[in-house]
Amino acid sequence: MSPPDAPIAVPCLIRRLFPSEPEAAAIHASTLSSLHNLRPSQSFIICDAGGGTVDTAAYKLIGQLSALEIAETCARTGANCGSLFLDLRFEALVKSL
Repeated sequence: MSPPDAPIAVPCLIRRLFPSEPEAAAIHASTLSSLHNLRPSQSFIICDAGGGTVDTAAYKLIGQLSALEIAETCARTGANCGSLFLDLRFEALVKSL
């Protein structure tokens, strides 16, 4: 039996079934390669600007157009600067007038 603080191995199948939001966006973008004029070996950036956070990730297309794969080219990053924070600041500004 493994110790209680041992890392949990996540099977590859689970990772494919439940990708992160940037991974899901990158997969979707790669399926629209003709719409976005994406070609093999080309890189692109995903920006997920949500209500609470803004996350960015960079990916590169690998393989041929018939069987494209994506690879993350650098570590994802995010910050608590989504539209909710803009709303709160605007509300504070209006109240101060």
